[in-house]
Amino acid sequence: MPFAYYDRLTPARRRIYDRSDALTELPIPAGDDLRPLAEALFQSLAQDRETAVQRDCQRLLDALTLRFGVPSLRARCSPSVRAATGASCTGCIARKRKDAAPSWNCG
Repeated sequence: MPFAYYDRLTPARRRIYDRSDALTELPIPAGDDLRPLAEALFQSLAQDRETAVQRDCQRLLDALTLRFGVPSLRARCSPSVRAATGASCTGCIARKRKDAAPSWNCG
């Protein structure tokens, strides 16, 4: 489902968006078992331990970005988003500056 900005995209950017939007799954490349990292994050979320959530989210993101061979992301917890939405972990990837690492907001 295209977002409101879709109409403002160039044709080349639309093709990228459309290819990305068509993905229904993204198989994780082979490597070490990620379940312990996911379980640690799940436990931290269940206990509502913000520092542990951020740490465990970062560990999982580090493992995934390494596995996919993409640039690193920085995990950042946002308790206000979590409180307002009731969400455990929602995300938005954004760059603050052109040279800054993108960040994933855990909320």
